[in-house]
Amino acid sequence: MAVYYSVDDWLDILTCYGLAMGFCLAGMGLACTLLGWRVSRFVVAGDYLVAGILVGVQVGGQGWSAWLLGPVLGLALMAAAWVYPRYGARLIAALLGAYCAGACVVHLEGSPPPVLIAGVIGFLVVGALSIVLHEHMVVILTSAQGAALFVAGVVILMYAHPAWYGGFHALAVRSNIFMPMVIAGLTGIGVFFQLAEIQEERSSQIST
Repeated sequence: MAVYYSVDDWLDILTCYGLAMGFCLAGMGLACTLLGWRVSRFVVAGDYLVAGILVGVQVGGQGWSAWLLGPVLGLALMAAAWVYPRYGARLIAALLGAYCAGACVVHLEGSPPPVLIAGVIGFLVVGALSIVLHEHMVVILTSAQGAALFVAGVVILMYAHPAWYGGFHALAVRSNIFMPMVIAGLTGIGVFFQLAEIQEERSSQIST
């Protein structure tokens, strides 16, 4: 199973879906980006559900066992994340840190593999930060996931309009920093918005 995909690969995957999925992803992405800290428990539980299904299907191989193991594993992980949301969020953040760190050096070769070294470092660093700065890490985690979902939804919607999608596709594929900058920018907006909401809520509680 491939772990890292190019932008072109992701665009090919997304354009297989219809407008309904585009609106759904864009709506969920916007909600996660702006209100992630309020619904972080649902977001983290959903992460484990999807991850469990994907891993279960891959481990189960072909046939009915894969389709049975996937949902069972997904539901089990989702239940565990729902019961222990703080630990679930920390582990998801650490895994995403490992994935992003590995993505930065995936083109390098060596022994041991640089992607493995970077992944371990990313896992440890982000995992440690998520323990010390749990609330901020949850805000960043939900904002980043929401930004990615929102961009995915917009890509699907734009695919229905070739006049718009053609230029966007060329820019996304030919520029290595365009898509990361878009997602990073939306993530930043979500982080500032959520932190402002948290600060405002705490200020109102203190005043009362």
